[in-house]
Amino acid sequence: MTDRKLPKQEDFHLPTLQAIQNLGGSATVAELKTVLREMCNITDGQLEVRNKDGEPRVYFEMGFARTSLKRIGTLENEKRGVWSITQKGIEFLKMPRTEAQEILNEQIKVYWSNHYKIRNEFMEEADDDAEGIIEENIWKKELLSILQEMLPDAFERLVMRILRETGFNKVEDTGKPGDGGIDGIGTLKVSLISFPVSVQCKRYSGSVGPDQIRDFRGAMCGRTNHGLFITTGTFTRSAEMEAARDGANKIDLIDGEELCNLLAEHRLGVAETTVYEIKKDFFDSI
Repeated sequence: MTDRKLPKQEDFHLPTLQAIQNLGGSATVAELKTVLREMCNITDGQLEVRNKDGEPRVYFEMGFARTSLKRIGTLENEKRGVWSITQKGIEFLKMPRTEAQEILNEQIKVYWSNHYKIRNEFMEEADDDAEGIIEENIWKKELLSILQEMLPDAFERLVMRILRETGFNKVEDTGKPGDGGIDGIGTLKVSLISFPVSVQCKRYSGSVGPDQIRDFRGAMCGRTNHGLFITTGTFTRSAEMEAARDGANKIDLIDGEELCNLLAEHRLGVAETTVYEIKKDFFDSI
């Protein structure tokens, strides 16, 4: 149960434009999730409400809002996963808030009514037809389903492969009984400096909470000063706060959506045609 009503996509229209503008005119999806959760006061309880595919309903509504804003020309995403505000979007931010919100909602309503046969009442609860509108999410849903069905050791090998593809060396799979909670260790070199990173990978369909972050940090003690937690699920806001806590070893977080983007970027089991195509045999062979 949530402590208050779940926000709808129209609740994210203007905040999304404002968030991207505040971030310098462009933002990744991960950055937008973090900023919008703060701007819109999204609680961990609200994040736990999920669609039937396991995606947090709040993230679906955020994604629907981005797609709608792009359709009316206020956002662009020439590079997958990175969104930027257009001049039209900037003009909306110069208007009084109530006026801007009303005009945005009306333009988006007109767009969808002209292009798709969806329910007449503007932006009701998203049903199967509405979900299909967000093309960018379709392949990710299929990919996450495959990832969550992988055997634990196969998923760990996939993560080690990702580390190597993204610039790590001396990658070691330590995910064996008695590993103390560390699934892998790799060395990342940045310019003239290199440092070891502990890795934890979990095939979750739900959310990772702060307790798991603390347990991971405890396992890192005496091994490395930096951690990377990768999951097919999501992270609660309190988990993100714990990962970035002052005075503690830093832990970077990669959720399911970012994991899909990494696989697509490095063409690991994902081939781009007009849309992304999932190569299931790749994951079976890990």
